[in-house]
Amino acid sequence: MGRKQILVALIAAGLLAGPVYFALAESEVSVRPADLKKQSIQELSDKAESTVQGMQRMLKESFSLLEKSIQEKRPEEVTMRREAITAMKGLVRLSEDGLVALQQYAAERDRERVEHEFVKIVIASSKIGELYAQVQSVGGVFDLEVADVDRKMSYVGSLPADPVLPTQFQEPAVMPDPPVSASPYF
Repeated sequence: MGRKQILVALIAAGLLAGPVYFALAESEVSVRPADLKKQSIQELSDKAESTVQGMQRMLKESFSLLEKSIQEKRPEEVTMRREAITAMKGLVRLSEDGLVALQQYAAERDRERVEHEFVKIVIASSKIGELYAQVQSVGGVFDLEVADVDRKMSYVGSLPADPVLPTQFQEPAVMPDPPVSASPYF
């Protein structure tokens, strides 16, 4: 694939994934330490729970897109979506475990650990958002033959010569012995 085709494919993928990414970014929870200190433990617990539910929703929708790709018999899409979903499943599972731990620490009133688990859940959420955008953007139709993109390469001059390097291959004065075989049978 040429540079022109790669550039067009990247631009088209960005146009498809951009709105999804910005929609997810708007719903993402802020992770500034000052903001965490302002919120109560119950607020952090509630936000963490809604964040995990959002990740579960994204995973469920990704499965429906995978099912659609399988039904349409598109092996490239199936492979890409399966890879993203595999990563998403692991992150959701870790986030669910983190939510349980957060709820335990909230019951114990251990604010530092609650904040730590909350930050882990938010980081996993942002990564799942990226993977979800990837799952949604797979399978777009791209026009790789855009006529108004032109590439011209020109080089004026010559390459500098290095006087230390030989201009032709020279055989060494002494040829080394071939290496000893690692197997005693050869």
